[in-house]
Amino acid sequence: RLLLNDVGQPPKKWHCLIYSFIGFFFCCITPAAGGGQPAQVYFMHKDGLDPGTTTPILLLITIGYKLVLVIFAILVKPFEMYLKSNGAIYWCMAGWIVNVIAITFFTLLIVYPEWVEKVCLNILDFASKFIKRERWITKLRNKLDNSIESYHEVSRCIKNNNKLFILVILISIIQRSILFSITWLVFQSFGITKFPLIEVILLQSMVSLGTDMLPLPGGSGAHEALFLLLFTSLCGEELVLPILIASRGISYYWQFIICGIMFLIFGIRLGKKKGSV
Repeated sequence: RLLLNDVGQPPKKWHCLIYSFIGFFFCCITPAAGGGQPAQVYFMHKDGLDPGTTTPILLLITIGYKLVLVIFAILVKPFEMYLKSNGAIYWCMAGWIVNVIAITFFTLLIVYPEWVEKVCLNILDFASKFIKRERWITKLRNKLDNSIESYHEVSRCIKNNNKLFILVILISIIQRSILFSITWLVFQSFGITKFPLIEVILLQSMVSLGTDMLPLPGGSGAHEALFLLLFTSLCGEELVLPILIASRGISYYWQFIICGIMFLIFGIRLGKKKGSV
């Protein structure tokens, strides 16, 4: 909402919550959580927001999320012994490299919007070979030109506003820290109080970092496996599975259910709006 307001495209009241529900839901059901942002672009477009405006903003949010994981991985150095003791460090290193590559790529898409323009035009030219209705192609090209113009404007706004990027990073740090602190709260509920909050947050972030790259819906399976691998040495073999079920249930599966319900209530209603392609 803050970003859309900053670029002069204020969203409708409470609708940013709906976009967030939709994004999380589709991240949960698509490989490598790759369907969240495209779904958000689609439903935001149905809600009257130009894809040329929303795409760079969602890219910026994605950069913020991934950059926070990379930063947390650097800060985890004092607790690295937990990663080395069971081989989890190799998964985390691979995830770190993949995230750095993704951050670089998404940043280039914002800094050099002409790359996006070239790709979109090439796709449209390719599609025109199969779509023989000139009127449809002309309509799509006009919409694409308008969206690309918006993309350029938002890209310039982001590049010229360093405070905007800092704000995204700060909000992402707060969001990630709150999410990862669920594991620490579960630790407390099971009577494990000897580990400080920051340690558990950083180690939980390593689990997300190590499974973020895998082509599994929401990292399911791999996330749980890496959690068991990493946290067994902290909470013991008897408690690690109950702690996993409780923390993952709160931070992922309950959110998935809630977001699915919200998508059914509000998302489908947005998707049925007419007047958009």
